[in-house]
Amino acid sequence: MSNNNYYELAEHLAEKFKETFESVNKYGIKKGVDEKGIDDFVEHCARLTIASAVVTSPISIAGVPVDIAHTIFQQIRVTLAVIYYKTGTYNPSFRGFLNIFAMSLGVEMGTTVAARAAHQLVIACMIKVLPQILGRTTVFRLIPIASVAVVGTANYLFIKGIGNTLKNINMGDELREVA
Repeated sequence: MSNNNYYELAEHLAEKFKETFESVNKYGIKKGVDEKGIDDFVEHCARLTIASAVVTSPISIAGVPVDIAHTIFQQIRVTLAVIYYKTGTYNPSFRGFLNIFAMSLGVEMGTTVAARAAHQLVIACMIKVLPQILGRTTVFRLIPIASVAVVGTANYLFIKGIGNTLKNINMGDELREVA
């Protein structure tokens, strides 16, 4: 795959990421955190990733993209939930959200990130996170019963870890709109 193809893929994924962010029921997340508390909400999201593993593991390798997409969706929900929990803001700007989301992955976005923020985040995810997800899912999907346990546990621990990481991040000015 050429660099141009990687760039096009990253652009496509960045657009899908932004569409997903915009389509998430942010008020529903606020309501869930208010009713359950942040820890139970994160636990609920983590358990949903186990369900994803149960559903996609029998599909074998073909289920990997669906499992990854669902895990990232839950990561978005957990990020929004912790942002609300810590700041009272349940509908942050996309750029502010990206700053916090990137911090949860250990990716420094900086304060001068311009319109290419989503693209840069997708590239960072492709470099830092996707190899870990693919590594844990692809090998074990060859063994159907083990894959449910391993992939489900890995997904669960990943989402719980993201929740814990986000709760310990000082969000300070990270949610402000970046010019």
